[in-house]
Amino acid sequence: MTGSRRSLALAFVAAVALTTAEAQGQAPPPAASAEDLAAARKLFGEGLEDEKKKDFAAALAKFKRVREVRDTVPVRYRIAACLEGMGKLASARSAYREVTAPTSYPSPDDADIVKTAQEREAAIEPRVPRLVLEIPAGAPAGLSAKIDGASVEPSAPAALDPGDHEIRAEAPGHRPFTSRVSMSEGARVSLRVALEPESRKDALPPKVDDPAPSRVPAYVAFGVGAAMFGGAVVTLVVRQSAIDSIESSCPNNVCPSSKRGDVTSAQDRAKLMLPLSIGFAVAGVAAVGVGTYFLISPGRKSGAALFVTPTVGGAAMSYGASF
Repeated sequence: MTGSRRSLALAFVAAVALTTAEAQGQAPPPAASAEDLAAARKLFGEGLEDEKKKDFAAALAKFKRVREVRDTVPVRYRIAACLEGMGKLASARSAYREVTAPTSYPSPDDADIVKTAQEREAAIEPRVPRLVLEIPAGAPAGLSAKIDGASVEPSAPAALDPGDHEIRAEAPGHRPFTSRVSMSEGARVSLRVALEPESRKDALPPKVDDPAPSRVPAYVAFGVGAAMFGGAVVTLVVRQSAIDSIESSCPNNVCPSSKRGDVTSAQDRAKLMLPLSIGFAVAGVAAVGVGTYFLISPGRKSGAALFVTPTVGGAAMSYGASF
């Protein structure tokens, strides 16, 4: 019998098989009413037409619905044939194997269909792609692997349909391994699975003792304070020198006209030096205060800086800190 004639014969047997159980006096399942069986027979015929047109996806959907009503050997065969027509070789091989399993609706013609299913399974067996997940020595305990979300036995060849597939492996205390492979018809592929230990999320960084408080800021502040006091003394000396120059040039507060220019200049210096001296003195006191604070306060993690800015009327000091 040629392949086309055999296919037509199997299709005819499949159509007849939907009513064989009633002819043999077998009661349908509780859910299979007369209306359900009639609808299933109609749907089966439509599936055969789709299959002839090579619209295997549409035919497969209809045959699966028929199987929900009446699970027979011929219906199983048609499902397997559609899967093969769609190029889903691994799925078709499994479906052909299901044809040989016992059914609740046996028929005298089942033997021929089972034989044909076994022949088709043997024919596509070499064409089925296989993937082996290589697990290295010392792999973590509890490792599990999945292909397209279905659990597989690591290191065992997995029969797959041609096309793209997602691989995921997991183990306690390790980062998941994920990969994607594309399988062609008849391919034999090995994929090495390597899981890396994951860092503990709750691990705390090593404790570092707080450094001893630095005394450098205190010493800097004291140095600035000393410089400010020195500036105050110098400006007072310059002021006093200007006053002495005025008094020597103007005895009894009488200034000769020849020295008026010198006296005026000395007066300006004396007027400028007094507020400048006061400013330096105030800045010096503030600097000493800041230095004392740094010296007696506990260690700080913030950065601090002391700024002294000369002004026209003296000196301005500011303290800056960052947190």
